Amino acid sequence: MKPIFLLLAATLLAPLPAVAQEYNVQGVAALEFLPGYRTKRGTHMTALRIRLKEGWKTYWRAPGGNGIAPQFQWSGSKNLQGVAYHWPAPNVYLQDGIRTIGFKDELVLPIEMRAKDAKEPVKIKGKIEFGICSDVCIPATAAFSASLEQNDNGQRSIIQTALAAGPVAARSGGVKSARCAIKPIKGGFRITSVVTLNRQVTATALTVLEYPNRDVWADNGITAVTGNTLTTETDLFAFGDAPLALDRSKLRLTLLGGEKTVEIRGCKG
Repeated sequence: MKPIFLLLAATLLAPLPAVAQEYNVQGVAALEFLPGYRTKRGTHMTALRIRLKEGWKTYWRAPGGNGIAPQFQWSGSKNLQGVAYHWPAPNVYLQDGIRTIGFKDELVLPIEMRAKDAKEPVKIKGKIEFGICSDVCIPATAAFSASLEQNDNGQRSIIQTALAAGPVAARSGGVKSARCAIKPIKGGFRITSVVTLNRQVTATALTVLEYPNRDVWADNGITAVTGNTLTTETDLFAFGDAPLALDRSKLRLTLLGGEKTVEIRGCKG
């Protein structure tokens, strides 16, 4: 059975009055922000934890077919200058020929907050739109608010475990080269990425290409694995009337399904 998307979003009406307090979405997902801790860089490392009912999953930032990528809005926050998401390595699922990328059971997403004034707490307020899916898929919206001024060593290990589960950089992951051939197509570009590693690649490995622009959609094709090389065709399309100006240095390739999850920043011709 292919996933069925409900038109009505499950909305978390009550904001989160404090960190580490759970709220349920449709009895399927429990959300909370972990208090976190201040880093040596002076930032505040918190995490969004989503715990899911058995058999349900949520999605990675590049969710694949029929998936719903999470979107955050921080417009009501105070003393917040910037946000960085440290995604743990996701899993790849194949059902009825449709590939999705995400997490079952639980997602702990470390989020690093940069304060305008490092001496003052960061007060976050906004909403998250995300997807939760089993045989039925629900696009959910959750409002949140919290003051990040605590240093909770009891939950620090949860966040650090999620950070350690992130991808490794290209060199550490054994990448010898990463090349991208770019061809203009109607409405965007077709990018053929060829990644070569210093070791044999498993047949289930795949490359996911992303471009950091919310107005750009990436359609990743099937990855062909030959020896130590992965080849993938990805079509990038821009929403709206503005032409897509492509910057090679901003392309991000993630290798999934192998011994390590590897992230490559930028792709040469």
